[in-house]
Amino acid sequence: MKHRSILGLFLFLSTFVGCDSDDTTGGAEQGRPDGAVVDSATGTASSDGSVPDDGDATITDAGPRDRADTGSPPHEMGTVFTHKMIKDIGESPFESLAYECRQCTFEQWERIVPPAGWTKGPAQVGLFAEQHSALRSYPPVEGHPDTVDFLDDVPGNEYRVIAITRSGRLVESGPAGIVAEVQVQRDTRLVFTAGMRVHELTDPEGGVFVLFAHHIDTGDWQDADFQTEDALSYFTAPTGWTYSTRVLDEELALDSNNHDGVVTVLAIRSAVNSTWEKR
Repeated sequence: MKHRSILGLFLFLSTFVGCDSDDTTGGAEQGRPDGAVVDSATGTASSDGSVPDDGDATITDAGPRDRADTGSPPHEMGTVFTHKMIKDIGESPFESLAYECRQCTFEQWERIVPPAGWTKGPAQVGLFAEQHSALRSYPPVEGHPDTVDFLDDVPGNEYRVIAITRSGRLVESGPAGIVAEVQVQRDTRLVFTAGMRVHELTDPEGGVFVLFAHHIDTGDWQDADFQTEDALSYFTAPTGWTYSTRVLDEELALDSNNHDGVVTVLAIRSAVNSTWEKR
């Protein structure tokens, strides 16, 4: 099981986001750099696993997140933080469930000691346009809990499953870090609007992956600006892959409905973590 413990970190990818309504009332007052979630929706799912119609459900890249009051126009990235708990469910190091807690802070998440079979996903920030993106429903799971309680100071089972990593492959372990490509089941639509800058990786076969979540220093999150051309100047692409960046002339949507509910995600784990989804 070489790399199993490290590959477990990739599984967080499966995630991605939690849902929230697009009612941002109070967001400016509640946004905090510690990554706390601003929950303006009911946050409950119906019996069939779908998200109730309480407005356009927007994604909170992974679980707990913080919406900062940046005053940015709609075409710019919002501040959507993510940190998750990952449950190992198979013989493969890739098979896992991703759980998120929408109301938990980074501080609370960091206090969790993962039980056997669990790992933590890295702390990241979403790069998509939050107000136009959505987690439409939660995936059904069999033989595993829909919700889990990790924190005594948060009422109820605060973590909810939001994505399933079905399979994957190790791309390389080298100068770029540990790179894995995984197949993730989740019901999401991630939108990058016209005027936004996107960062892309093209694989040797011509497949294009868009950066949607990136490593964040939770103590210095305001310094991150992924709308600059040199935002990834540090970056080393995997062997045979090509990195590029561009400003969109029109909307780009990464919709799991276009892939029968299972998307292909590239996880790069090194000193700086990044997560990419195939167009």
